[in-house]
Amino acid sequence: MKFNKERFEYLIGKCSKWSKDRNIIKGSTALDQSIMLVEELGELATGIRKDNKELIIDAIGDLVVVLNGVSLQLTKKDLKTYSKYIYGTEHTQFCIKQDLAAVCKSIAMLNTGVSNNPVRVVESKIHNVLADLNYICIRLDLSLDECLEKAYNEIKDRKGIMFNGSFIKDSDKDYTQIARIVAGAIAP
Repeated sequence: MKFNKERFEYLIGKCSKWSKDRNIIKGSTALDQSIMLVEELGELATGIRKDNKELIIDAIGDLVVVLNGVSLQLTKKDLKTYSKYIYGTEHTQFCIKQDLAAVCKSIAMLNTGVSNNPVRVVESKIHNVLADLNYICIRLDLSLDECLEKAYNEIKDRKGIMFNGSFIKDSDKDYTQIARIVAGAIAP
């Protein structure tokens, strides 16, 4: 499937708004979100190991959503900035497990000194993660925008708020009080 830049940018805009509306950008740190990248990476590894295409699609979409949050936190720009660099019609010479290893390395490089690197270095590392995810998509006849659309459709109606690095769902018993704290209505 061919990458659709316009759809990707539209969905990234929706994800950025979703993240900001739920206090994910201000209510967590880039390190918190980088750890979330590792968690989602584990799901991608499970999908590849089990040859489960649906799990792979879900994990890649979730990785892009979280990576967008990291980008917003560290560079003040969302992933639309990188859409012009997503290209390719052929997979790498590697097998899919080697492509996964490349994603692992790219995420590890991003997470190394996540808050201490100059913006241009962080941007390069974010680009590498996206490029490596794109190679997996191409290999499986998927596209990043297709994976992102699936992830966004799963989260778009999810309600909650980020507080101290944890996402508190609206069904949590403490949600109302935490939402008031985040809004500044009461002191923490």
